[in-house]
Amino acid sequence: SQVLLEYELLESERLKADYYVIHPGSHKGAGVEAGIKNLTGNIKPFVHSSVKILVENTAGQGDMLGGRWEEFGYLFDSIGTAVGICFDTAHAFQAGYDIRDAQVISKILEEIKKYSASIMLVHANDSVSVLGSHLDRHQHIGRGYIGRKTFELLIKNKYFGALPFIIETPKVNIEADRRNLKILRVLGIKYGKV
Repeated sequence: SQVLLEYELLESERLKADYYVIHPGSHKGAGVEAGIKNLTGNIKPFVHSSVKILVENTAGQGDMLGGRWEEFGYLFDSIGTAVGICFDTAHAFQAGYDIRDAQVISKILEEIKKYSASIMLVHANDSVSVLGSHLDRHQHIGRGYIGRKTFELLIKNKYFGALPFIIETPKVNIEADRRNLKILRVLGIKYGKV
């Protein structure tokens, strides 16, 4: 709701956060165009906040918006570059983008560029679900179908390697978080990104 979004943006400003990530939501059977129009209407009043709103891609399950990059195109046609994208690795894979292939990563960047959009943050997680399953199930880095090598491809990529990565893996314990972060940090050091 707009009331909650306003409150959370104010809290994010108070915390001096750069970004606030939202999920695009569901079109609830009304169709993608109607869903994007609704999303746009909800976001537009807040695009001039000091905290930039980032819309996260989804696994494309059911009526969820954001599983295809062209859906983001509709959003950016309406709002422009006042919002950005949070790239969720598991969601992209589950939506059918085989990010294990460097050429697919390049094609994603080309497609997003067509819409004058920018990925500004990465939610890094592996996937319990297979490619194109549309099942949103996160896994620890290197322990799912995406694999550790994909994170190496992303980190050594000129564009993705310059972005902040946040782990969004299953919350088991602090040691699991440390292990996931260590994998990313070691790769970052290897490619001069840290």
